[in-house]
Amino acid sequence: MANKKECAKNNRFNGNKYCGDPHKAANRFFCRYAQDRLETGARLARFRTEMNLTQQGFVDFLEDGGYLRISRTTLWIWESGRGKIGDEEIEALCAALGCHRDELVVYRTREIDDERDQLAPLIITYFHTLTSICLRRCSSFFVNWRFL
Repeated sequence: MANKKECAKNNRFNGNKYCGDPHKAANRFFCRYAQDRLETGARLARFRTEMNLTQQGFVDFLEDGGYLRISRTTLWIWESGRGKIGDEEIEALCAALGCHRDELVVYRTREIDDERDQLAPLIITYFHTLTSICLRRCSSFFVNWRFL
């Protein structure tokens, strides 16, 4: 896993602006730094459990302290790695937990976007299923009508 500084050292795409050689901009695979949602969520859950707080207790602690106003569902989404924590929320969480941003958030480098990464296996499975269904139906059609 890499942090932003390590990723910025690469002469590749970093965040939303290009920070390297313009001739490499044509390269299809860019280095992006992205928040590792699962690891960040696990760290957030660990900080919360070290404080001996339930999810609702932690949400109340954040709201009563004036740090952040979120729902228990939002906290669950973050801790389970299903949602990305925004920059403003990260700053508020770090202030509430008394930790540095690097202690809470984990960054990793990715060659392709998360959405593409998650959709590719689904699309391939769907294509294989659709193809096998079509082949079975077409072959039974030809067998029944004696074209084969």
